[in-house]
Amino acid sequence: MEKEDQLTLKLLNTVEEKSDISQRHLASELGIALGLTNSYINRCARRGLIRIRGKSPRRYLYFLTPKGFAEKAKLSTRYLAKSLGFYRASADEFRTLFQKYETVKGLRVILSGLSDLAEIAILIAGAEENIEITAIYDKDSDQSIFHQIPIYSDYSTVPMCDLIIVTCMQDPVITYTELVEKQDIENVYLPKIFGIEI
Repeated sequence: MEKEDQLTLKLLNTVEEKSDISQRHLASELGIALGLTNSYINRCARRGLIRIRGKSPRRYLYFLTPKGFAEKAKLSTRYLAKSLGFYRASADEFRTLFQKYETVKGLRVILSGLSDLAEIAILIAGAEENIEITAIYDKDSDQSIFHQIPIYSDYSTVPMCDLIIVTCMQDPVITYTELVEKQDIENVYLPKIFGIEI
């Protein structure tokens, strides 16, 4: 799903939940600038997805139109289909990767990046007898644990491992590059799901 569709879906969901939300709060919910939020609101209004009513001179109410509800349903379905496809492809890739190490007893794995991809890796590794995810390295995380796995924000404190898997979805190439400077390149795995050739 493209970024614009994601923002539109989030905007429609937010407007449906709270019609009297301010543009400033809406911008915060969407994670974009106030001016861009205003642009998205106006675009949705022009497309007939939302209706805008004045509550007061500087305050507006936003309502989904029947066309807006239909668009929200369509975008939600597309998002779920893409998410399910992402889950299946990631799970298959991790199964294949872990099977390569089936003769290694107690393979210690570290995930680099707290994300949906990390969660998928944890679920798939849980079905393997010889795979142990010992830690998650995420320099930006303020969490200390995820699915009973400790999270480290300082690489120097990360325990020893046999394999590091890049699970950072924001900047996987940067993460991979940083890891190969600290670890043997053979021990760092960049999932093919990213579609990046290194």
